[in-house]
Amino acid sequence: VVICQERHYSLLDQIMILQLLIVFIDLKDSCSGEGRGIRVIDLYGKRANKKEVEEIIKTQNPNLTFFNGHGTEAMICGHKDEPLIVAGENDDLLKFKIVYSIACNSARELGPRCARSGAKAFIGYENVFIFIMDANKTHNPTSDDISKPFF
Repeated sequence: VVICQERHYSLLDQIMILQLLIVFIDLKDSCSGEGRGIRVIDLYGKRANKKEVEEIIKTQNPNLTFFNGHGTEAMICGHKDEPLIVAGENDDLLKFKIVYSIACNSARELGPRCARSGAKAFIGYENVFIFIMDANKTHNPTSDDISKPFF
């Protein structure tokens, strides 16, 4: 689901948003965008906490924010399911940003709220996000050709 602000973006703007997302997903695979002039700040594990996420967004002002964790209709969670972005609490941090949220249900309430508050776009899931993998490779999903596109 792609949710944009109420002021409608042109088709060209929407294509550019999706192209930026594709580039970012490609960068995620290589874990570095430095050679392309794109700075990637990875808050992995314990660093995926509310305090650090808020600080990075406020001080670094990224154009694109990518969340990969659990979620609910009203929030995106980080390490040990700590709420990172919560509707009505700190969703204004995403104003003027393109948001890609791989977090179950986050596009139901949080996504539209972010768009109404000024996010350029919120790309997320209205339902449970799942992917298929080889049951024999659950110990090492990155070696699984079926699930590889999700990592």
